[in-house]
Amino acid sequence: MIDYYGHPASREGTYILVIRLSRPISLSFGRFLDGREVLLPMGTWFYIGSALGASPGSSPLARRLLRHASRGEGRKPHAIRGAMVRSFRQHGLMERDTTPPAEKKLRWHIDYLLQRKHATINDVLLVRSPERLESEIARFTASLEGVEAPVPSLGARDTRGETHLLLAEQPDSALAAMREFVSKRSEVGSGLFRPCL
Repeated sequence: MIDYYGHPASREGTYILVIRLSRPISLSFGRFLDGREVLLPMGTWFYIGSALGASPGSSPLARRLLRHASRGEGRKPHAIRGAMVRSFRQHGLMERDTTPPAEKKLRWHIDYLLQRKHATINDVLLVRSPERLESEIARFTASLEGVEAPVPSLGARDTRGETHLLLAEQPDSALAAMREFVSKRSEVGSGLFRPCL
């Protein structure tokens, strides 16, 4: 499922990936922790990120999410990628002739996890806004009951002291709370989270 919030005209914003890890895996995240491997338990993980800095005619949010849904080294992309392309075009998030990347190089922490076949992107929440909201959303998500950060600072290379890759014991209730958070923010007139129609 792909959920949209925010300003319908904005092509930049913040997003939450809902990732299912079908078995425990041990992997290193590039230079994170000097390349030491980290054990990630199976379950549902939330990754909070952003794609900002849109120039006229650009689509940073669509490009970033399509990149996340792609894999490198000749591996098949995540199944959700086709739905992303259709949905992004329908919602004016990208041009009709934009195509997903055929390959990607591993750069961010999340790339190393999404490269693995046992990690699957199941859902995406998008907040279309030029404002940097990933820290606020990550703090809220981390505060939810049953959500934890097994590896401090993971997934937050650009935001020191934060963790943006979080494990949810009860993903359905956590995801419902995150959707409610976004909806309530839209009601207070902040202008940050006006729901897209």
